[in-house]
Amino acid sequence: MLSLVAALVASGVLVGVRALGRPSPVVPAAPAACTTWAIVPSPNLEPARFDSDLRAVVAFSETDAWAVGESGLDQEGSPVYPLAEHWDGTSWSIESPPETFGRQGLNAVGGSSGNDVWAVGLGHEALHWDGRSVVPLANPGATDWHVWAISGDAPDDAWAVGDTANGNYSGAPLVEHWDGSKWSVVSTPNPTPQARTSENYSSLSAVDSIGPNDVWATGETGNTAPVGQSNTVALHWDGFSWTRAPTPDVQAQNGTFGHLLGVSGTESGDVWAVGIAGDAPGTMGGGDRALIEHWNGDAWSVSDTMPADSRLLSVTALGPDDAWAVGSTGVAGSYAPLLLRWNGTRWDQWSTNGAGPQPLASLFGISAAPSGELWAVGSQDLDGHSATLTMRCA
Repeated sequence: MLSLVAALVASGVLVGVRALGRPSPVVPAAPAACTTWAIVPSPNLEPARFDSDLRAVVAFSETDAWAVGESGLDQEGSPVYPLAEHWDGTSWSIESPPETFGRQGLNAVGGSSGNDVWAVGLGHEALHWDGRSVVPLANPGATDWHVWAISGDAPDDAWAVGDTANGNYSGAPLVEHWDGSKWSVVSTPNPTPQARTSENYSSLSAVDSIGPNDVWATGETGNTAPVGQSNTVALHWDGFSWTRAPTPDVQAQNGTFGHLLGVSGTESGDVWAVGIAGDAPGTMGGGDRALIEHWNGDAWSVSDTMPADSRLLSVTALGPDDAWAVGSTGVAGSYAPLLLRWNGTRWDQWSTNGAGPQPLASLFGISAAPSGELWAVGSQDLDGHSATLTMRCA
């Protein structure tokens, strides 16, 4: 049994959901309000042949943002190429990773500044924009392991999270830390699903560093075989150790299948997590419902859920009365962007119709610059191919 995120990648519908979009620099208390979303053209690798998408974005200023994803033929076994794009305030341009990084898509991007940017894919290396270097991740000693998300607080303080698996496909969360010279594995709890029906498989899909002693990672814990229900997971770093903070699960008609796929906060007592409350194993199918949970400094609670055939993949918090979450509605062949905003009292759905045409589009990542300018990225169907989608709100 693969982890949730691995299943999403294999499906070809959602890839690399675990990118976390809030940049590490502290966001001002009252950034400019986002009022209008617009599609900004973004390039594609060989658009006549390849399918491309953007899975994650991080914005450092109005003239400095990065988005990452993948390009390749829509054929099983075909090579996949990393896709990294940079915004300079005028246009998006492709920045090719070093050849030594190999053929793999990019799942996540994050960092502390425009000179300290990290990106990770399914391999065991990370890209570091401090001179275009490829940096080995720490080997946890498992048969299989992957990193799904990354967040940086300083040049000597970054976190990456994912999962490990052994021969029987029992799995555990994976957390790694960058100290300025190397990545190392940091011990974490391995949450057990309730009820446990077989070996548990826990995975972390998102991470956000609010400060050096205040880091959140979210994901899920489930059963391998026979497949049982899965539960939401939130782990917290307090500067000394990782501990699990209880998160509520939403009961559905056929059981409880919870996944927290994005996390973002601006202060210790105000953190958001988003994902899926499903009524069947897996995701992106009938019965998925968008799930939003909130940490108030003492406990996690369910803030909102949405109707079936919806999911949220990324969230970015700007302050107590301003946060955004993105994802999609519909099922395969009918996806449409989902964009929600927190106004301090409730979550409202925002229409993206005025942004421009988005046929069969999905949003995978969102990020806010310190000025309040927002970027959302994903994919859209253009001329029979999946193409990159970048939307800006200022």
